[in-house]
Amino acid sequence: MSRGWISRSALQSGLPLATVQVFDLLQLVLSLTRYLDALGPQAVLAVLNAYGTASQAAMLSGLQPTPDLAGFLRRLLPRLRLVSRVASWSGRLDGSRELVRLRTVLDGMAAFVQQTEPAATP
Repeated sequence: MSRGWISRSALQSGLPLATVQVFDLLQLVLSLTRYLDALGPQAVLAVLNAYGTASQAAMLSGLQPTPDLAGFLRRLLPRLRLVSRVASWSGRLDGSRELVRLRTVLDGMAAFVQQTEPAATP
C-alpha cells in the first residue's frame, strides 16, 4: 500500500542534529541578508544572539543539545573572508550588492564569534 509516502521512521539522519541546526541557522541568516544588510552587522549579530539564547534555553530544559555555533563560525569565517577577498579583485564584483551583503553578514558573524571568546587574562 505504497503511495509514494516515506515514513518518518524510514529516514535516518546522515548528520548529527547539532550540525543540521547550525546549517539551518546559516541558511536562515543568508536568506535574510537582503533585509539585514540595510540594518548592518548588528542585525546579523542580533539574529545569532537570539538563536544562541533559544538554543541555550532548549538545552537547559533538556530538549536538545546546543550546537557549537561560535566554534563553527570561527572555522567558517576565514573561508568566507577568502571569497570576499577574491571577489574584490574584480571591479564588477567588488561593488555588487551580493558581496556587500556577504561582508555585512561576515562582520556580524565575526562580532558574534568575538563576543563568545573568553576574555584574555593578564
